[in-house]
Amino acid sequence: MCSKAGSITIIILLTVFLPLKAQENGDRPMVLHRISSEITLDGFSNEAAWRDVKPLPLTMLYPTYRGAMTEQTEIRVAYDDEYLYASIRAYYENPENIRANTFVRDRWGEDDEFTLVLDTFYDRENAMMFMVNPTGNRIDFLVFNNAEPNQGHYLNRDWNTFWDAEAVVTEEGWFAEMRIPFSSIQFNVGENGEVVMGLKVYRWMPSKYENQQFPPTPPTYRNPYLKPSEAQKVLLKNIENRQPLYITPYLLGGLEQNSRLNGEGTDFVRDDDLNGEIGGDLKYSLTDELTLDLTVNTDFAQVEADNERVNLTRFPLFFPEKRQFFQERSGIFEFDTGGRTTLFFSRRIGLDRQGSPVPIIGGGRVTGRAGPWDIGLLNMQTADSPNLPSENFGVFRFRRGIIDEDSFLGGIYTHRIGADGELNIGYGADAGLQVTPNDYLILRWAQTYDDQQGWGLGSGRFRTRLERSRLEGLGYYVDGIWSGEDYTPDLGFITARNFTQVTSEVSYGVLPGKGSKLRSYRGLLWGSARFRNDEKIAEILSTSAVFIYEFKSGNGGVIWNNLTFEDLPEPIVFSDDARIPVGRYTFYTFGLDFNTTPGYLLRGNANLEVGSFYDGNKITFNIGPTWNASGHLELGATYTLNEINFPGRDQQFTSHILRLRSLYSLDNHFSAQTFLQFNNTRDIILANVRLRYNFAEGNDLWLVYNDGYNTNRGAFEPELPLSSARTILLKYTYTFQF
Repeated sequence: MCSKAGSITIIILLTVFLPLKAQENGDRPMVLHRISSEITLDGFSNEAAWRDVKPLPLTMLYPTYRGAMTEQTEIRVAYDDEYLYASIRAYYENPENIRANTFVRDRWGEDDEFTLVLDTFYDRENAMMFMVNPTGNRIDFLVFNNAEPNQGHYLNRDWNTFWDAEAVVTEEGWFAEMRIPFSSIQFNVGENGEVVMGLKVYRWMPSKYENQQFPPTPPTYRNPYLKPSEAQKVLLKNIENRQPLYITPYLLGGLEQNSRLNGEGTDFVRDDDLNGEIGGDLKYSLTDELTLDLTVNTDFAQVEADNERVNLTRFPLFFPEKRQFFQERSGIFEFDTGGRTTLFFSRRIGLDRQGSPVPIIGGGRVTGRAGPWDIGLLNMQTADSPNLPSENFGVFRFRRGIIDEDSFLGGIYTHRIGADGELNIGYGADAGLQVTPNDYLILRWAQTYDDQQGWGLGSGRFRTRLERSRLEGLGYYVDGIWSGEDYTPDLGFITARNFTQVTSEVSYGVLPGKGSKLRSYRGLLWGSARFRNDEKIAEILSTSAVFIYEFKSGNGGVIWNNLTFEDLPEPIVFSDDARIPVGRYTFYTFGLDFNTTPGYLLRGNANLEVGSFYDGNKITFNIGPTWNASGHLELGATYTLNEINFPGRDQQFTSHILRLRSLYSLDNHFSAQTFLQFNNTRDIILANVRLRYNFAEGNDLWLVYNDGYNTNRGAFEPELPLSSARTILLKYTYTFQF
């Protein structure tokens, strides 16, 4: 109990005695142009309203910072009583260089793009990103933590809001307009109706790997084109902050087929279940800065299947969250305790330990800001399932800025309570401090409680990390983790416990400038040492040397080697006739990675790893080509081979994983996605087919087909059915705005 009280005391003292986030220095903002005549959203931006709006002064970011831009670009931003407008005239000397292959909402990376980044509260930490490509496809994301990877999750790709965009391609290039309702974004209205925001814009040309941006942001930062702290301060006048109510019901119906052994165990029989469901979501802005989300009978039928993987370690695999309800504003709940371990992991809600769905009765979430505090509150209730009783899940995350715009203080609380009386509670406290303009320190403590462990020190976990994150010049980090043997975050994700680990890296990066074909290159040395707390012996010692390079064309790669010592406390089992016994091992690996620029119609990446592996040897090969066969059809594949041999024990293990993807888009409304996977270690082919018709924002019709085909049916008695589980679902959603 003393550790809990001590952490609470630290939070109180820091909250009282540390100053609030430093206020902006009062630099005069750029006043955005207010228009008084109508704009027709057709992409051309040739109305009279645009004529008095001056283009923003752009500079090159990539491939050479402040280099000579190869194409003419005009970007304008303006507003009226209801909307914020942005337009681009993206000229091309050779229009064949335009990449316009994506019609599917929120697909990002391979096409020409016009992007607007809005720090609507001007907190220089969070932002909304709006993007349009030459097909008129819209993309919108949320940016967190000043787009700094060292502070945790920084990008939410699954956030959507209501806005419009149109684009057109001509012989001169491509042209686009955005129209963002003020009712779709949140902001503070100051005295005299004035609103201050942060603004960034850029044009991306993948065929040339060229980025033109405003305001100028040096490439020494990570994600310079996204950073809210580098945005231009802008002023808008006499606009109102509206708080609409969105209600999105859904209707779901379909067929589910499952095969099971009959009572005698002599044959498989198939169960056919017709089902139908109704549910929905509600979204409402409680204040200018707080949003309420409610969900009833939550459904995720349209979510893409997880990637098939093969585990070659003794630690559990981490699968990312793909369900949109849990993705939205997920960055605010981030509490990373190191090594893929986190106190809150939303996949624990609505999925059992085998990954099978558990019915969600409903729940609610409040996210946003209350005064100086960023807060996230989530509570969900699941129904009884064959493997789990009904459970309640809760998390409360809070943090506030201190000292300066890049420092914070925060805390978190989690619980998982079962109808059978099972209880698990977790809490944590953390702080992030900008020690110098380039050095950042994170301190994080977490502790869990249940009926078996209590509140002892052994149920805690501590992490500290000091980092200088730069792509040019000297960079480094030192990361220390201590984990007790009873640390059990049942609402989180954990790979290991009862250890102490220190990991460090030192790097040096160069941006060669105009005279080089290379855009950047960087060398680094990395090392890690993990010790078991109880035995006081080294469990894993590992060191690597790495060279990373990127050409101005966008092609790049990595060359690396690694030396590892491991004291294996339990065997690793790959199959019935291949395993690694308990013992001490030293092994060496050499690797090559290469990836092409996203501007190629045929692009991809490849990886090769060769070397020793415990008391044997291993070859891992991975290749992932993607081809835009036309502006409407994209084909992709990924193949991974693991070939492991243990000559001294006459054992071997070979795994093949093949993933095939196709994406067909008729236009911005209709798309069909197919995802096929083969995994020889499970003797299965998985099919995930999703057809979507998007009538309008918030109004969708989905047809989803999932199947699992057994590829080794004759090896069992009785013979396995061709399909082990099949579902066909039709789902319709419609959003009402009030």
